[in-house]
Amino acid sequence: MRVGVRGLEWDRQWMLIDPKGKFLSQRTHPQLARIVPEITADALMLHAPDMPALRVPLDSPGEEVPVRVWKDACIGVDQGGPAHEW
Repeated sequence: MRVGVRGLEWDRQWMLIDPKGKFLSQRTHPQLARIVPEITADALMLHAPDMPALRVPLDSPGEEVPVRVWKDACIGVDQGGPAHEW
């Protein structure tokens, strides 16, 4: 694991949100623990039982969207249709 100025490389760079932009947590959605992330040279790969793998490019230029993490308002980057469907 590489450590950068902001901590572990790629740590807390992505999150899942509901349709209202509120983040989803393993505390309330324990099935998220079944998702296995993998960082490749150019993508985040997500693997989960009974689902095809999802490839999210590391340099994704998606649209900025408002998101909420607990009580904090933030800006996220939409990862597009395949991520929504997955």
